[in-house]
Amino acid sequence: MMKELSIIIPIYNVEKYIRSCLDSVYRQNIDHNRFEVVVIDDESPDNSRFIVEEYAKDKDNIIIISQKNKGLGGARNTGIEQAQGRYLLFLDSDDYYLDNTLGMLINQCIQLSVDVLEFGAQGVNEDGKITYSKIFTNSGIYSGVDYYSKTNCMDSACNKIYLREFLISHNLFFLERIYIEDYEFNTRVFLKAKRFASTSLLVACFFQNQSSITRNTDRSKRLKLRSDLITVMEHIKSLAYDCDDKRSISLIEERLTFLNVSLFYQLSKDKCKLSEYKEMKNKLYELDLIYLNHPLKNKKKNLFRSVFLILTKLKVI
Repeated sequence: MMKELSIIIPIYNVEKYIRSCLDSVYRQNIDHNRFEVVVIDDESPDNSRFIVEEYAKDKDNIIIISQKNKGLGGARNTGIEQAQGRYLLFLDSDDYYLDNTLGMLINQCIQLSVDVLEFGAQGVNEDGKITYSKIFTNSGIYSGVDYYSKTNCMDSACNKIYLREFLISHNLFFLERIYIEDYEFNTRVFLKAKRFASTSLLVACFFQNQSSITRNTDRSKRLKLRSDLITVMEHIKSLAYDCDDKRSISLIEERLTFLNVSLFYQLSKDKCKLSEYKEMKNKLYELDLIYLNHPLKNKKKNLFRSVFLILTKLKVI
């Protein structure tokens, strides 16, 4: 019998967090026979799998799948393939759900019959303090492209619930072994979705880990982030070949502009020399990936974009 919901949780080096993550899944107003928990052990070297196995002893709806390491995107892809639920949620193992929210969330999905429903989330730091809160209104139902144009949405895959059939029918899987996989994945989701909506429900808490890639000071990881930003740009630009309407093209150009700005913003955070900015700019020109003219919804990034454009025109960069 098909479940209404599958919650996909990749695990890798998360023995410190995984029990709290699972506890939040079972503090919900939804019967256990309505959902399953698909845990993907991505060749974790610590005790994460053992903790999940112990946790699952008195649960009949936890499935544990082990695989050779494929990274977060690869683990989520395995979850998409193996899930039996009508709708899918992606939950990172250091994050958690607020109590008694999933029942209302799945009921709204079924009532609205959507491909994707975006819900609210908040950031929580290591001291348990809320660092941000993103709450949406109950919107109408739009195409993904129209929803994107009307809403200041989040780029995370973990604050959205997806119809599995929609993902499978459009071959919507994550890029593997890459950072910012959510951004590329959701770009394709926006372009393909016919029924996209948001809810005012605040559902998820995202742990603001100081060792995350955007905060990490490890040079090799920072260089990989730069490389992956370019890879994602290439993938997103290729989507334009299948688009013949102006709204979709505009979405792609805005997404590419955001990635351009994010890349140069990373250079500023890394205190790079002007020569490195020029080298990166020239590389993007050579790859035909320079996009800086589209205004951005993110005010901070848009200000950086405007300043960067001025410096470019003045040939400072």
